[in-house]
Amino acid sequence: MDRPTRVIKTPIDGVEVKIKTYITGRETEQIDEIMYRQLKLSAGMTKESAAVNVEASFLTEQSHKLIELMVVDKTLDEILDMKKEDYLFVLGEIGKSAGGGGLEERKKKA
Repeated sequence: MDRPTRVIKTPIDGVEVKIKTYITGRETEQIDEIMYRQLKLSAGMTKESAAVNVEASFLTEQSHKLIELMVVDKTLDEILDMKKEDYLFVLGEIGKSAGGGGLEERKKKA
């Protein structure tokens, strides 16, 4: 399925990155699956106690998966090798397209 894309330009090095303009339900489930694998729930657990039992490393894995799914013209390694400010900019723009408001904010909350 062809999807609309948009080109963003990183603020430091001016690298152009083509990203998809939205995420599909199937892709959302792939991202969610990464988190669900980390959850170890049992009867009687509250949402708060479940959150304590989750390793925050799933956020990095989710970020990598989103980059792979949403970036059209660059590899994961190319994005990871960018300067930090450019990398965070790309993550933020992907987050906006995916409806998450920016992945870097999710990482800050973890």
